[in-house]
Amino acid sequence: MPLIEGQPLRILHAVRAPVGGIFRHIMDLANGQADRGHHVGIIADSLTGGERAEAALKEIAPRLKLGVHRLAIRREPFPTDVLVWAHFMRLIKRLKPDVLHGHGAKAGAFIRLKARSKETIRVYTPHGGSLHYPLNTVKGAMYSRRAGPGCLNRFSASISGVSAGIRPPSGVAAG
Repeated sequence: MPLIEGQPLRILHAVRAPVGGIFRHIMDLANGQADRGHHVGIIADSLTGGERAEAALKEIAPRLKLGVHRLAIRREPFPTDVLVWAHFMRLIKRLKPDVLHGHGAKAGAFIRLKARSKETIRVYTPHGGSLHYPLNTVKGAMYSRRAGPGCLNRFSASISGVSAGIRPPSGVAAG
């Protein structure tokens, strides 16, 4: 990613559910980055969040030079995820971000599945949400570090934990 002194970064945040702490975290980051002159955008699920998310995204939209993009992103893996991922990739190609920041398991997986490039770094912030199940359950085994979002860690330039309980795995830079 070639950085030019004084030129703003193009930062694209992605999240499945625009609700709760994960959404507050992204809104704080996006506002702070926009305050510093960076070009910021958000991709968020259109199926969740309700009026509150809609109002918050409408309020911040004028500040986001890369825009607000709502896609139907289901909580758990679903056959249409392939289409959602393809839509993510089209947006990324059009918006040309320097930084792709995936928040949470699903959006984190989508951005980390983008092919490596010298123009874009991929950052993942796990937020401890939807795909965390006890390991002794079928879903827990399927979504574990070996088979689920954790197996994508090697595709991240950085993993940034939002609390002491979420630590980057060894071999991945802490953000």
